[in-house]
Amino acid sequence: MAYTQKLYSALASAVGALATCRAKDSTSEWESRWADRIEYMCKEHLPHGSGVDAGVVLDLDKSRLDRLVFTLGFHNMDSNGMYDGWSHYTAILTPCLQFDYKLRVTMSDKSRKYADIDYIRDLLDHSLNRAYTQESLYGDN
Repeated sequence: MAYTQKLYSALASAVGALATCRAKDSTSEWESRWADRIEYMCKEHLPHGSGVDAGVVLDLDKSRLDRLVFTLGFHNMDSNGMYDGWSHYTAILTPCLQFDYKLRVTMSDKSRKYADIDYIRDLLDHSLNRAYTQESLYGDN
């Protein structure tokens, strides 16, 4: 059975399910299924390309039901259109009663040569708000 929800909500649900498996000290196939589901959602539905050349990673050690923590590198270009190094960002998504969620993006590097925080926030916001249709993990699709 398929279920449609916003991507950020599907990710939070999957993180919660994974946490439940881990809390039960389970090494069952369910922990692996949830981890695979999260990896798939990030790889297929979060930004990649156009500067986000290494994709966006959900940090499972720092994420929980009420906080999703993403890391990503952005391949910078200079004024001549040549690649000019990487900037690294952390994005933290938390619930917000007024606006569904709050997305805070910070630059992880000490170097502030490039700071495309607004661009990174817009990319993530667009992806996280898209509808995501989730198939069952039970094999009864």
